[in-house]
Amino acid sequence: MDLGKRLRELRERRGFSIYEVERRARLHFSTISKYERNERQPSIDVLQELAEVYGVPLASIFAERADLQEFLPEEEIEWLSWLRADGRLVELLELARSLPEQRLEALLVFLRPDGPSGRDTGYGRRGARGGRRPPQPEPGT
Repeated sequence: MDLGKRLRELRERRGFSIYEVERRARLHFSTISKYERNERQPSIDVLQELAEVYGVPLASIFAERADLQEFLPEEEIEWLSWLRADGRLVELLELARSLPEQRLEALLVFLRPDGPSGRDTGYGRRGARGGRRPPQPEPGT
């Protein structure tokens, strides 16, 4: 595994310049550059900080597809690759994970292509609020 190449890939996928990472991680730009060229090896603490800046779990810095194939089905590897490719998706999942159940359900309804126009109806997967079913249109209207 080429750690420097992986760090550069993560930075570029987030659309960050070295100077942006310098500001966010409180590391000098030349140090970041040396990490990315494998002229220096970052400590685990620095890697943790960079993972936070890039919005990815620390383990994803080290995981390569070949390593994952030994443990995961191909479909799950595809999902992980897709998530890892865009740190915004990881950020979105972290936000969703912190939502209360009812708000998460409303978000899912909003995001579904066949869902309502996006307004919060309060109807979750159980199909009702307070035991009632969502209003149905009158026949012929």
